[in-house]
Amino acid sequence: MTTALAVAMLLVLLRVAGFVVFLPPFGGSTIPTPVKIGLAMALSVMWGIKAVPTLALTLNPEITGNWMLLIWLSIRETLFGVSLGWLLGLVLVPIRVTGAYIVQEMGLTMAAVTSATEQSESNVLSQILEVAAILFLFGASLDHQFLRLLDATFTSFPLGRSWNLPSQDWVVNSLAETSSLGLAIAAPVGVVLFAGMVATMIVMRQAPHFNLFTFGAPIRLVLGMLALIWFLPSILTGMAQNLKTFTSFSGL
Repeated sequence: MTTALAVAMLLVLLRVAGFVVFLPPFGGSTIPTPVKIGLAMALSVMWGIKAVPTLALTLNPEITGNWMLLIWLSIRETLFGVSLGWLLGLVLVPIRVTGAYIVQEMGLTMAAVTSATEQSESNVLSQILEVAAILFLFGASLDHQFLRLLDATFTSFPLGRSWNLPSQDWVVNSLAETSSLGLAIAAPVGVVLFAGMVATMIVMRQAPHFNLFTFGAPIRLVLGMLALIWFLPSILTGMAQNLKTFTSFSGL
């Protein structure tokens, strides 16, 4: 019985640890490793109290005596937790696409800074929107929805047993819609900047001495700032809807 309890707790720990490693914003490189370990241990204890006693009673005796089977189950639980955390991490991708597109159209791509949750470089607007999204994530208690999804996996995909995997269409759709959602959020500002660029080119056509690079860049910057301020409520609303959409997976 002691061995079964230890195996059950190990499987719970591996699933939760893999989930925490990629869960935004805790999956970023800016979060200290001891914080990740402490969070994974705390969540494992919470779910372990709930799931381990029942799992230990129903666990296949072959698992505790077969090291190869135990290794396979450990790898499976780790990959499952990592995959779920990575899928939930897509919640921030449309927001980064929004900021990157607007910054590119405004001509501010040279202003690169370090991202708040990623090791790679980002831009100023993407970082601001990303921080705003994370604050909204905690303010609207959507982080609790992440934990509810993880809790639902213990019922839909029980530890140490075979799984009936649902349709993968929802995963493919989530991957395909990340870029389109980001562009849809940035569309109002993009339309204004495109119209400003067309008007600038028409003026340049009529007045050849009008230098596009000399006067066009400040005009794009001013138009982008004004459009960003004007459509900021629309952008924030689109970000909020995107967060709510990504935290309600139909596959679980």
